[in-house]
Amino acid sequence: MNGGNGTSDNVNCVDCALIVATMTNLLGGNLLIGNLQATDCTDYSLPDTQERNKFSLNTIKAIGKTIEDTMSSLGESDDSDAYFSFHCVPWQPADPENPYFNDPKNIIFDACVRFVTNEEDGTTTSAAGLELGADDDASGYRFGLASQDNDGVSRCLR
Repeated sequence: MNGGNGTSDNVNCVDCALIVATMTNLLGGNLLIGNLQATDCTDYSLPDTQERNKFSLNTIKAIGKTIEDTMSSLGESDDSDAYFSFHCVPWQPADPENPYFNDPKNIIFDACVRFVTNEEDGTTTSAAGLELGADDDASGYRFGLASQDNDGVSRCLR
């Protein structure tokens, strides 16, 4: 904007969350922005913050990428799971008077990723309009995004 070229031709989760929340709120909506990550630490200048905050992922498809490109760019290999060190999402509070990001009833509107429902044929489903969900809520957003192990959904909070 201001005549600059930006840092990339790509958009990331922060860009997508800001676009969705801004446009929705301009039209009278009530979306906030939050980060899913394992700890409260957001100082990524500290050397161990990325490692401390990461959570492992299910197979997903990022905006503008193939499933394979998405997973390899997120660290997936034969000996490593794909992960996010944080993921920024727009959300609608279940209780607008007392918004609390970790409320499992909050609605997430993620325009950045799609959940892969069938890896063989590449079928995906939208990650928008889902409740955040509890650790064991198979219909919740967190359950669709993060793997169902100790490194995944239980660390996908905040």
